[in-house]
Amino acid sequence: MPKPLPKIGNREKALIHVAKSQLKMSEEDYRAVLASVGAASSTELNPVQFDEVMRKFKSYGFVPAGAARSRRRKANRPPAGDPRAPLLRKIAAILADTGLTDAYVDGISKKMFGIDRYGWLNQEQLWKVVAALSVYVKRKSKAGGGSRHKEEGT
Repeated sequence: MPKPLPKIGNREKALIHVAKSQLKMSEEDYRAVLASVGAASSTELNPVQFDEVMRKFKSYGFVPAGAARSRRRKANRPPAGDPRAPLLRKIAAILADTGLTDAYVDGISKKMFGIDRYGWLNQEQLWKVVAALSVYVKRKSKAGGGSRHKEEGT
Protein backbone atom coordinates (compact mmCIF):
# COMPACT_ATOMS: atom_id res chain seq x y z
CA MET A 1 0.00 0.00 0.00
CA PRO A 2 1.58 3.34 -1.04
CA LYS A 3 2.33 5.93 1.60
CA PRO A 4 0.02 8.96 1.61
CA LEU A 5 1.60 12.19 0.44
CA PRO A 6 2.72 14.60 3.17
CA LYS A 7 0.63 17.66 3.96
CA ILE A 8 1.73 21.09 2.75
CA GLY A 9 3.61 23.43 5.07
CA ASN A 10 2.71 26.78 6.56
CA ARG A 11 4.36 28.70 3.70
CA GLU A 12 2.10 27.04 1.15
CA LYS A 13 -0.98 27.58 3.34
CA ALA A 14 -0.07 31.25 3.67
CA LEU A 15 0.29 31.55 -0.12
CA ILE A 16 -3.17 30.07 -0.58
CA HIS A 17 -4.64 32.63 1.80
CA VAL A 18 -2.75 35.47 0.09
CA ALA A 19 -4.24 34.33 -3.22
CA LYS A 20 -7.71 34.11 -1.70
CA SER A 21 -7.33 37.65 -0.36
CA GLN A 22 -5.86 39.06 -3.58
CA LEU A 23 -8.70 37.53 -5.59
CA LYS A 24 -11.26 38.81 -3.04
CA MET A 25 -12.84 35.37 -2.95
CA SER A 26 -15.84 34.67 -0.76
CA GLU A 27 -15.49 31.88 1.77
CA GLU A 28 -17.97 29.84 -0.27
CA ASP A 29 -15.96 30.19 -3.50
CA TYR A 30 -12.71 29.41 -1.65
CA ARG A 31 -14.21 26.24 -0.16
CA ALA A 32 -15.48 25.23 -3.61
CA VAL A 33 -11.94 25.46 -5.03
CA LEU A 34 -10.62 23.31 -2.18
CA ALA A 35 -13.46 20.81 -2.63
CA SER A 36 -12.67 20.56 -6.35
CA VAL A 37 -9.33 18.97 -5.42
CA GLY A 38 -10.78 16.80 -2.65
CA ALA A 39 -10.03 18.88 0.44
CA ALA A 40 -12.25 20.71 2.91
CA SER A 41 -9.43 22.85 4.33
CA SER A 42 -5.95 24.01 3.34
CA THR A 43 -4.58 21.89 6.21
CA GLU A 44 -5.69 18.76 4.34
CA LEU A 45 -3.86 19.57 1.09
CA ASN A 46 -0.92 17.54 -0.15
CA PRO A 47 1.60 19.00 -2.63
CA VAL A 48 -0.23 17.69 -5.70
CA GLN A 49 -3.52 19.21 -4.56
CA PHE A 50 -1.73 22.45 -3.65
CA ASP A 51 -0.32 22.73 -7.18
CA GLU A 52 -3.79 22.23 -8.63
CA VAL A 53 -5.30 24.90 -6.34
CA MET A 54 -2.54 27.35 -7.30
CA ARG A 55 -3.13 26.66 -11.02
CA LYS A 56 -6.79 27.51 -10.50
CA PHE A 57 -5.97 30.70 -8.58
CA LYS A 58 -3.56 31.78 -11.34
CA SER A 59 -6.23 31.14 -13.96
CA TYR A 60 -8.51 33.46 -11.92
CA GLY A 61 -5.87 36.19 -12.07
CA PHE A 62 -3.66 35.61 -9.01
CA VAL A 63 -0.14 37.05 -9.46
CA PRO A 64 2.43 35.49 -7.10
CA ALA A 65 4.89 37.78 -5.30
CA GLY A 66 7.80 36.44 -7.40
CA ALA A 67 6.53 38.42 -10.38
CA ALA A 68 6.64 41.62 -8.34
CA ARG A 69 10.14 40.74 -7.12
CA SER A 70 11.50 40.62 -10.69
CA ARG A 71 9.98 44.05 -11.44
CA ARG A 72 11.61 45.43 -8.29
CA ARG A 73 15.05 44.15 -9.31
CA LYS A 74 14.79 46.20 -12.49
CA ALA A 75 13.85 49.25 -10.40
CA ASN A 76 17.08 48.81 -8.39
CA ARG A 77 19.25 49.42 -11.45
CA PRO A 78 21.47 52.46 -11.03
CA PRO A 79 21.68 55.22 -13.65
CA ALA A 80 24.39 54.96 -16.31
CA GLY A 81 27.82 55.94 -15.04
CA ASP A 82 26.96 55.26 -11.39
CA PRO A 83 30.10 53.94 -9.62
CA ARG A 84 27.86 51.63 -7.55
CA ALA A 85 26.70 49.73 -10.66
CA PRO A 86 29.29 46.90 -10.48
CA LEU A 87 28.47 46.27 -6.82
CA LEU A 88 24.73 46.24 -7.46
CA ARG A 89 25.28 43.80 -10.35
CA LYS A 90 27.39 41.61 -8.03
CA ILE A 91 24.59 41.59 -5.45
CA ALA A 92 22.05 40.71 -8.17
CA ALA A 93 24.28 37.83 -9.30
CA ILE A 94 24.63 36.50 -5.75
CA LEU A 95 20.86 36.70 -5.28
CA ALA A 96 20.24 34.82 -8.52
CA ASP A 97 22.85 32.21 -7.60
CA THR A 98 21.59 31.58 -4.07
CA GLY A 99 17.87 32.05 -4.56
CA LEU A 100 17.80 34.82 -1.97
CA THR A 101 15.48 37.80 -2.41
CA ASP A 102 15.91 41.55 -2.48
CA ALA A 103 14.13 41.59 0.87
CA TYR A 104 16.98 39.55 2.36
CA VAL A 105 19.55 42.12 1.23
CA ASP A 106 17.25 44.95 2.37
CA GLY A 107 17.29 43.28 5.80
CA ILE A 108 21.10 43.25 5.80
CA SER A 109 21.09 46.93 4.83
CA LYS A 110 18.65 47.78 7.61
CA LYS A 111 20.59 45.82 10.22
CA MET A 112 24.05 47.06 9.23
CA PHE A 113 23.32 50.69 8.37
CA GLY A 114 19.74 51.51 9.37
CA ILE A 115 18.84 52.08 5.68
CA ASP A 116 15.69 50.35 4.44
CA ARG A 117 16.74 49.56 0.84
CA TYR A 118 20.10 48.33 -0.33
CA GLY A 119 19.66 50.37 -3.52
CA TRP A 120 20.03 53.50 -1.38
CA LEU A 121 23.44 52.54 0.02
CA ASN A 122 26.63 54.31 -0.95
CA GLN A 123 29.57 52.52 -2.56
CA GLU A 124 31.41 51.80 0.71
CA GLN A 125 28.29 50.35 2.31
CA LEU A 126 27.62 48.20 -0.75
CA TRP A 127 31.14 46.75 -0.45
CA LYS A 128 30.27 45.66 3.09
CA VAL A 129 27.00 44.09 1.95
CA VAL A 130 28.82 42.16 -0.79
CA ALA A 131 31.30 40.94 1.85
CA ALA A 132 28.43 39.81 4.10
CA LEU A 133 26.76 37.97 1.21
CA SER A 134 30.09 36.33 0.31
CA VAL A 135 30.38 35.01 3.86
CA TYR A 136 26.84 33.63 3.57
CA VAL A 137 27.70 31.87 0.28
CA LYS A 138 30.87 30.35 1.76
CA ARG A 139 29.01 29.09 4.84
CA LYS A 140 26.25 27.65 2.69
CA SER A 141 28.72 25.83 0.45
CA LYS A 142 30.55 24.36 3.48
CA ALA A 143 27.24 23.16 4.92
CA GLY A 144 26.56 21.13 1.77
CA GLY A 145 24.01 23.50 0.22
CA GLY A 146 26.57 24.61 -2.35
CA SER A 147 26.03 27.40 -4.80
CA ARG A 148 25.94 26.94 -8.55
CA HIS A 149 29.66 27.83 -8.72
CA LYS A 150 30.62 24.98 -6.41
CA GLU A 151 28.49 22.48 -8.32
CA GLU A 152 30.12 23.50 -11.59
CA GLY A 153 33.56 23.20 -10.01
CA THR A 154 34.57 26.84 -10.51
